[in-house]
Amino acid sequence: MALLMLGPIVIAPVHATGRSGILPPESRRQHDVTVNGQRLTVVAALERYQAQGRSGRPLGSVYLTSLTAYSDDSRRPVIFAFNGGPGSSSAYLNLGMMGLRRVQVSGPEARGPTGTIVDNHDTPLDVADIVLIDPIGTGFSRLASRGAAGETYSAVGDAAYIAGVIRQWLKRHHREAAPTFLAGESYGAQRVASILRVLSCDGERHCTPLRVEGAILISQSIEIVNTLQRPGNVTGIAAGFPTIAALAWYHRKVDRHDRSVDGVVADAFAFSSTYLSALYRANSLSVDERNAIAGKLAAFTGLPPAYFQKHLSITKDEYRHEAFRATGQVLGTYDARYLGPVRGAGDPSTKALDTAIAAKLSRVLNESVGVPVRYSYRVYNDALDGRWTYAPVATPFSSYDYAGELAAALRINPALKVLVAGGLYDTAASVGADAFLLNQWSVPATQTLSVHYPAGHMFYLDDASRVDFARAIRCFVGSRSIAACQAAAQGRGVPPGIGPLPSNGQPDLAP
Repeated sequence: MALLMLGPIVIAPVHATGRSGILPPESRRQHDVTVNGQRLTVVAALERYQAQGRSGRPLGSVYLTSLTAYSDDSRRPVIFAFNGGPGSSSAYLNLGMMGLRRVQVSGPEARGPTGTIVDNHDTPLDVADIVLIDPIGTGFSRLASRGAAGETYSAVGDAAYIAGVIRQWLKRHHREAAPTFLAGESYGAQRVASILRVLSCDGERHCTPLRVEGAILISQSIEIVNTLQRPGNVTGIAAGFPTIAALAWYHRKVDRHDRSVDGVVADAFAFSSTYLSALYRANSLSVDERNAIAGKLAAFTGLPPAYFQKHLSITKDEYRHEAFRATGQVLGTYDARYLGPVRGAGDPSTKALDTAIAAKLSRVLNESVGVPVRYSYRVYNDALDGRWTYAPVATPFSSYDYAGELAAALRINPALKVLVAGGLYDTAASVGADAFLLNQWSVPATQTLSVHYPAGHMFYLDDASRVDFARAIRCFVGSRSIAACQAAAQGRGVPPGIGPLPSNGQPDLAP
C-alpha cells in the first residue's frame, strides 16, 4: 500500500506521449533568460549517467536535467534537486520552482485554467547551477535489468547510486570544488538525509568524503514514524494539530476574531503539548478534564464538542473528511484549501496539476533541452509504491532512522546548514512535523532556517510563496548568516518560521 504522505500521488501512472522502450540521447540548448532581474546565459542539458550498485553491478541509466550558467567560476554553487514519492520524477520541482519554465496554477479561490506555461523568473539560477535528478524508474531513467530492482528500489540502494551520480556530475563538469547543496521534496527530504550519510563516507573505507554545504528540506516527512496518521499514534496526531487549526481558520469554520493564520497556528502549537498529554492519558482523564479538552478542540476546529466527547483524537486525514461532511465535500490532501466532492476522482488539490504537467511536459523538455517529443517521460511511477524497501530488513516492525542519518551528517559536518520549508495547509506533511523534527536535533539555530508559507505541499505553486521561497534559497545559498536570512524572510512578508518549541512550551516564532 502506498504511503500517501510521501509525494504527489496520482490515481494512475502519468506519462508524456511517445515511445517508452527507447532511451533518448543526451541533448542541450542555450538560453538567454532573465532571473531575479538579471540577464543570464544558461545551458540546459539532458544528461545520462550509469548508476552502479554498492558491489559495482550496473543498476540502470539515470537521466538528469542540468541548468548551468556560463561562468568561469568553478566554485559557483550547485543545487542537486529531486522530488519524492518515492516514485516521483523531478517534474514537479522542475515545472514548479527550479526550471527555466513553470506551469501556472490557479489558486483555490480562482476558477481560471491551470496549465499555462510561462518563463520562470524566480528560479534560483542567479545564485547557483541546478541539477534536477530523475531516479531510476521515473522520467527517462530506467533499470538495467529486473534483477537490479531489489537494490535500486530501496532506501539504501537509492541513496548510494544517487550519491554516485552526484559525484559523476561534479567530476564531468570539473566542479569538485563547488559548494554543493541537496534539495529534496517530501520523500526527497528523506533521500537527502540518506545521501548525506553516503557522501560523508560514514563507516566506509576507501571513500573520499564530499562536503555538502547545505540541505534544503521541502515539505519533509523525515520523522515518518511520528507523523504517519495511524490510529493510536498520539505523537503524530498532536504534531498534525496545528495544520488542522490553520485549515479551520482558512475555511472559516471558526471565528477568526481578527487573528492571522500565524497567530492561530502559534496558539495551536502552545496547546499541542497539553493535547498530547491528554491523548496519552486517554480514558484516565476525569470528566472535567475531558470536557475541557473537548471544548478547546471544538474551538480550534469548528467541529462540535460532542464529536470529541466520543474520542479526543482527530488526525489531519479525518479532519479533511469531517470539515465539510454535511455538504458531501472533502479537503485536498496536498493542499487542503481545495474542496472537491467526496466521490470525485482524484485529489481535488492535484488532479488539475497532474493533467497539466502530463500535457505540457514533452513540449517543455523539447524547448528547454531539445529532447524529441517522441520519447516518453514518466512523471510518476506508482508501481514503486508497493515495491519500495524502506529499511535494510523488510518487516512490518522495521524502521529506518532518517532523522538519525541527518543528525549523523550534522555531527560529521558541524557547519552543515539546513533549510526547512513547508506549507501551512499541507496535510501530507505538516508544520507540526517540522517543529517535531527540529526538536529532536541538537543543531544550533544559527544553522537552521525554518520558513512556512500559506499554501500546500507544493507551496511554490502559489505565486507569492514561490517568490518568497526563492528569496529564502538565495539567502541560504549565498549568505553565511542564517540569522540574517531569517530576518530578511520575516521582513519580506514570509510567514514566521515555526521552529522548535522551547522548554516553556510556547512556540518560538521569532528569528
